[in-house]
Amino acid sequence: MMKLINKDHVLLELDCNSQAETFKAIATKAKKLGFCNDEDALIKAFQKREKESTTGFEDGIAIPHAKTDAIIKPAIFLIKFKSTIDWKSMDGKPTKVAIAILIPGSNKIKFDYLSVLAKISTELIDEKFRKDLKEIKDPIKLADLINKVANAPKKKATTKQAPADEDQLFFVGITACPTGVAHTFMAAKKLTKVGESLGYKVKIETQGAEGIGNKLTEADIKKADYVIIAADINVEGMHRFGGKKVLHTHVAAPLKNAEKVFEEAQEAPMQNGGNASDDDAFINRQRAKSKTGPMQHLMSGVSYMIPFVVCGGILLAISLGLGATIDSKTHAWVFKNHFWNAVNIIGVAGFTLMIPILGGFIANSIGGRSAIAPAMILSYIIGNGSGNYTDGTHTYTDMILFNWKNMDFGGFDVNNPAHAGFFGSIAVGFAVGYAIRYWFKVVHIPSVMKPIEPIIIIPLLFTFVGWLFFATVGYWPLYELSTGINWSIKKLIDHDLLFLVGLILGAMVAFDMGGPINKVAFLLGASYVSKGHPEIMGMVAAAIAVPPIGCGIGTLIGRFVFKAKFDKEDESNASAAIGMGIFGITEGAIPFAVKYPKFILSNVIGGSVASALAALFMFGDNAAHGGPIVYFVGAIGHAVKSGDATHPYVSVTAYGYGLLYLIVILIGSCVTAALMIVIKKHDDRKIAKKMKLEEMSGINNVQS
Repeated sequence: MMKLINKDHVLLELDCNSQAETFKAIATKAKKLGFCNDEDALIKAFQKREKESTTGFEDGIAIPHAKTDAIIKPAIFLIKFKSTIDWKSMDGKPTKVAIAILIPGSNKIKFDYLSVLAKISTELIDEKFRKDLKEIKDPIKLADLINKVANAPKKKATTKQAPADEDQLFFVGITACPTGVAHTFMAAKKLTKVGESLGYKVKIETQGAEGIGNKLTEADIKKADYVIIAADINVEGMHRFGGKKVLHTHVAAPLKNAEKVFEEAQEAPMQNGGNASDDDAFINRQRAKSKTGPMQHLMSGVSYMIPFVVCGGILLAISLGLGATIDSKTHAWVFKNHFWNAVNIIGVAGFTLMIPILGGFIANSIGGRSAIAPAMILSYIIGNGSGNYTDGTHTYTDMILFNWKNMDFGGFDVNNPAHAGFFGSIAVGFAVGYAIRYWFKVVHIPSVMKPIEPIIIIPLLFTFVGWLFFATVGYWPLYELSTGINWSIKKLIDHDLLFLVGLILGAMVAFDMGGPINKVAFLLGASYVSKGHPEIMGMVAAAIAVPPIGCGIGTLIGRFVFKAKFDKEDESNASAAIGMGIFGITEGAIPFAVKYPKFILSNVIGGSVASALAALFMFGDNAAHGGPIVYFVGAIGHAVKSGDATHPYVSVTAYGYGLLYLIVILIGSCVTAALMIVIKKHDDRKIAKKMKLEEMSGINNVQS
């Protein structure tokens, strides 16, 4: 049975045996009633949400929700099952009732779904509300019940606490879940309600999708007897609880048995005030239980590294542009005075620090602050090399890495050093980070040694043991990988096939617009600047700007010239994207890729075209950044052979020649824009044709 209660509420009685059947039934009805235009997309959105964490509450109730562009207008489906189904609920009981919320992906439709979800989730703690949901059969009364909750004014958080007896225990806490919506607020309310019923004073901070709510003050924490962290993700402000007994548990734990959580909190270990080792131990327990994966750790390291690269690169570019020329005979840099040479050295320092910063903060993301020192030291050794010596005939580098050919430490020719580059840095970051996380999990040193654990024991132990591993066997596959890539690029350069590298790097940059694949291409380009191949970064720099500028141009021209059905939101995003593209921020194209996934193809083709043209013109970029902005700061020049084996190519600022660089970016952007318009017009015609067919077939059976 199906009843349309009002314009956005639907009551369904379903005879389903699984989640999959339920999602299929909802999608079919939603399409028929005009709430969505793609059943498969809606089903996938429901399934995606379930993978993050179950939406099955307790006592036979579930609150599935989906957000996707396939949803045309918001809706709430109230579902009663003829027989119970397994929803993998928190209490393990089968589900009898579901409240499914359909959320449009586009922000153009005003629907505060976070607030609605939070209110409904919070109200599910109330036993009477759950009972009414299961027992009310009149669809109008059921709709009134949901509307009363959904439209209730949002309660303002307060930091004031009711007067309490001196002997009354005071619990503070934080709740947080991966999506920051339902479970965050349900757990907070359950802790508050059960705690007060047990005679405790309770204040819970929520770290949800809308930000921090009911924030704990210094006075709250000072007065607190115990701290409860109910979270499945990293929470902010763990350092605030030094000197307190802190329990860390899953966000679902209070929903299953809040009384047990309060009991366990009173037996929890104390987080020593100001002790970095204990802070790391608590943080590691959080991270071990969270869903943070390798890509998030890699992106964390890259985010810390980028300022070093950009700062060093721009200083390097300025020093070359204003203080150096190329000797016509040797093609080597010749500085006009020592000042610009000093600026050049500072710029090079940024690139030198790039490698250890990357490894150090990948490790920090995984294992905490204690992992930074050993990871940075090892990354420097593996990534940059450690020094050189001469035997009077040859110069050698990396004396503290074991050379299996000579069966001794050292002996790497300077022309073929054992630098593993950023591959080595990434490997070190992950190895050290996970090793230290495991240390905190299994090793419990005497309390008297705790203060020196993060500053002496861990750095010394993991630096030395890590060096033994990487210096003997760990660096070798990384060295071979780095050497292989260098050799491949050298061969392509020697055979005038560098444009193939450009095609690949351009596609990588444009594919995920600031994501992991983009960052790998960026790291390759940046690492080659310090190796004397600024032309590799020149290709990356050109491609970086293409997706945002191309999407911006395509939207504006497509809407006003070719009458493509871009909306006001797209127009607003277009202006922002062009601005971001000028400053070399590829992420400006993300709103378009999310809303129109097919545009990723146009981005990839446009980025590849720009990067390949940059390879043919041999643009050199010394700034390790991209977009038109690097031209204006003097980072773009013409890469030419130097005659120096350690720095095969040099590039000095050339504003005249650099104009071609701007033209190449414009060409790539126009390719992206043209393909965008073609794709959008084609989709517009398909939608119009589909709507016409539906109209002709008399889709009035919606009311049936």
